[in-house]
Parts: sequence; structure tokens; C-alpha cells
Amino acid sequence: MVRDNASDEQVDSALTTAVKCADAFLESIEGKEHALDIIINLDNWRLSRRRFETAVRTCNRISSFNEVHSGMNLSFESLEKRLEDLSPTFYETLLNLVEEKGMTQVECYKKANLDRRFFSRLKNRDSYNPTRNKVLEIAVAMNLTMTQTRKLLRSAGYELTSNRVSDVIIAWHISHGIYDPEIINCALSEYGQPLLNI
Repeated sequence: MVRDNASDEQVDSALTTAVKCADAFLESIEGKEHALDIIINLDNWRLSRRRFETAVRTCNRISSFNEVHSGMNLSFESLEKRLEDLSPTFYETLLNLVEEKGMTQVECYKKANLDRRFFSRLKNRDSYNPTRNKVLEIAVAMNLTMTQTRKLLRSAGYELTSNRVSDVIIAWHISHGIYDPEIINCALSEYGQPLLNI
């Protein structure tokens, strides 16, 4: 319980303690099926969403939190559950996109100026990811849409940014359906950026 006239520090401390206690409890039953909802009533607390989020970050088992009426709801899940829901690897994502585009792997690596060893490394090493530029070269060679390009980049741990000149140039061409490497390289060269090797 926190008194209505508690200081900001006392409110923060109480919330952090409550979240840590929930975390310790979940750790003690790790590996068992469980779900836990905690409702924190904010009616009389001077607690902003920002301060709430700060306290929430102290618990690594929180899967989500939502505002519920005048309170906030925390949902917890086990580490095992999160590990069961891993996103597809770069290789899996690439194969799905190759299939979506009606291509074969051979067509893909020839268009992207790759060799068979590249696909072999991807297939045999789950942790292997190509360079960021190589992913973009594959995206252009496969004529991927912006959505597909972002998906492929994310699967390799990258993203398109709006503060990198080469990203803006490549994204502009992809979004306008321009996949000719010579045209894209001409624009990249004009702005002193590394060229695509396709």
C-alpha cells in the first residue's frame, strides 16, 4: 500500500519493488506453464506512463502492458515461451520471398551476383547473416517491394533508415519500382555512396 500523500520517490520505489517481486516469483516457477496479470490502480497515484514504463523495464519477463481503465495491466510470460516464438531466420525469410516471387534459388543467386556457397553458408549456419549491403543487393535483384525489403533486412538484424544517404536512395528507387542496378548505382555514385555489386 502507498499512502495518498506519499512522495514521488516513495511511489517509484513501491512500484519498482512490486515489479521486482513479481519477477522473482516468476523466476521461481520458470519452466512451468503460467500467466500472471497484475493490475496497478493509478487513481490516487501521481504516476505518469513514462515513470510506469521505467519501472517496468526492471523486469525482463514482461511481455506487454496495457492501460486498463484507471489502472495499468502487466502480462508476464516465461523465457521459454518467448524462445518458442522466435522470428524466422534470414535464410528462412529469403526462401519464403524466393517462393513468393516465383523464383528458384538458382535464379535468385544469379540475379544477385551470388554463388552457391552463399546459400550453403546460410543453410548450414543459423547464425550466419550477410552484410547489410548484400541484403539490399538481394532485395534489388529480386525486385522486392518496400515491405518485403524491410522484412528481409529485419530478418538479418538491419533496417532502412532515413538518415543514411544510401538507404534513402535505394528506398526511393524500390518504392518507385526502379530495380535497374545501373540506374541505382548512377544515383549512388552521384552522392558518393558505395555501389551495388549486382
